Amino acid sequence: RSAYSGRNFEYYSEDGALSAGMSAAEVSGAREKGLIVYIKHFALNDAETHRDSIHTYSNEQAIREIYLRPFEAAVKQGGATGVMTSMNYIGDIYAGANAGLITDVLRGEWGFVGTVLTDMDQAGEARSYGACQRAGVDKWLAVGDISANATPESNADIYYMQRAAHNILYTQANA
Repeated sequence: RSAYSGRNFEYYSEDGALSAGMSAAEVSGAREKGLIVYIKHFALNDAETHRDSIHTYSNEQAIREIYLRPFEAAVKQGGATGVMTSMNYIGDIYAGANAGLITDVLRGEWGFVGTVLTDMDQAGEARSYGACQRAGVDKWLAVGDISANATPESNADIYYMQRAAHNILYTQANA
C-alpha cells in the first residue's frame, strides 16, 4: 500500500474500518433516494501507474481486514447494487475474471444482488469475455466493440448471458 496511490482522491481512507463506516453511510443515503450505487475499484487497487498490468499479492487476512472491509460494509450495510472491478491482477488472475472474489465472496458470502461491471478495458483483459462472465461480470466498460467476443458457443455461455441479463434488469428495476 502506498500513500501516493494515484487514486487516493477517490477513497475515504487507508483505514479499513473508517472507510467501511463512511462507504456504508454514503451508499445507504444514495440508495434511499433510489440511486444505483456502483462501488469501485473491487479490489486491491493501490496503484495508478501500470494499474492494468500490476499483480497485487497479499494474504487472505490482510485482504479481508483492510482491502475488502469497506466493500463488504457498502454491500451488507449500505445496500450497494453495483460494483466496478479493478484493472489489476490479484495474484495472477485479472480482477474482472476472479471468480473467488466476484462469485464466492461478493455474491456468495456477502449476498450481493446487482450488477458487476469491469473497469475501463485499456489492456484488453475484459475481452476475455467468457472468463469474466463466468466469474460473475455482467457488463463491460470497454473502448470499441467487444460484442464479437460475446457470441455464445455453448449452453453454459447462454446460461451466463441470461444470468447477466437478470442481474442488470434486477438492478434497474430496483433503482
